[in-house]
Amino acid sequence: MPERKPKLFTRLPHFPKCMLGAILLFSLAGQLAAQNSVTSAISTADQKISPYVAQIIGYFDTSYELFSIEQRRRNQTSQDGSLGGAIAVPVTPYSDAQFDADWARVFPPNCGPSFNVVDFDVHYIERLDTTRIGGILGVLSNDGNSTWGGGIEMINPIPNLIQVNPFGWAGWNPGPQGFDQTLFINSAVLFAHTSDTNTDLFGGRVGFGWTPAPCCQFNTNFGLQHSSEKFFTGLTRSDTTFSWDVSAEVRVLETPWSVIGDYNFTHFSSTGRHANGFDLGLRYSFGETFLERETKGPAFASFTQLLGANYTF
Repeated sequence: MPERKPKLFTRLPHFPKCMLGAILLFSLAGQLAAQNSVTSAISTADQKISPYVAQIIGYFDTSYELFSIEQRRRNQTSQDGSLGGAIAVPVTPYSDAQFDADWARVFPPNCGPSFNVVDFDVHYIERLDTTRIGGILGVLSNDGNSTWGGGIEMINPIPNLIQVNPFGWAGWNPGPQGFDQTLFINSAVLFAHTSDTNTDLFGGRVGFGWTPAPCCQFNTNFGLQHSSEKFFTGLTRSDTTFSWDVSAEVRVLETPWSVIGDYNFTHFSSTGRHANGFDLGLRYSFGETFLERETKGPAFASFTQLLGANYTF
């Protein structure tokens, strides 16, 4: 008889089928739990990132502007057509960067040769509760003459004050929401230097913005600038400029297009000259409402607007 070889493995014990099924179910449940844990972690990370991976807010616009310049009872006119825009990009959950760029073709008085005015500036803005505060760096080229500068700027919502006791005087306190989100005050201080004429400018501007309805916005601002032009050591010429401005922007039906109208007045104290400016434009906005522009969009004035109208005609 052939010799029987010993078996290497003994026979495994018999497992009931129900136990095998339970093992498979527990294994599948573990895999699903791990997958859900990963999905939950990704969702939580998305929620943490989403506050500043937000929609970019901005606009593009075009306009026509006419200046009536009066000096010693003589009237002259200057006009220009412009293209430009601004965008605000979130940097962190509590800060934004705003970029402005504008180009204008100016037709000066007395049928002089036309020239270009180009402006580019960048703003960095921090959001402190309801206040937006930041800085601006800008450069402007007027017919090849360059002006550069910077400043500090701020936007605040104006407190919505209501009477504490409607039936008698008891003082005023902030309203239930603390602030009226339809009314804002903006301010800026600026230093600028024009290299070709060796001129330094110091100035400030304060303004108010009001959005009574989602389809319209009104703005007004006041500016004061003092410039000093140095010819050589010991000989300088200075001038103080006062200006004010009112503007309105109205949405066209429920489209992203809006119509802009603006009037501005500028007075030069040293010469007695003053200028009246009239502006009509068309703007295309994206990713914003008028209120969003004030709270997280490109609401700050451009470098050209802070310098004043005299840098563009």
